[in-house]
Amino acid sequence: MDGTRFQVLAARTRRPTAHVHPGQLSTSHLATHSVPLEEAPRAYEMFKTKEDGCVRAVLRPGG
Repeated sequence: MDGTRFQVLAARTRRPTAHVHPGQLSTSHLATHSVPLEEAPRAYEMFKTKEDGCVRAVLRPGG
């Protein structure tokens, strides 16, 4: 990736994420399930089969 494309990509991602850190933009609605990292295989299976309405699972490191 050349420098110009990288700068454009960085500028596009910097603006939205700038609002996430201070808590101005909630992302909680993006995940239907939140599971410990140790349960990643189970979470993938739930996502794959749409079990319990799983559309997007978030893996939490450290439990």
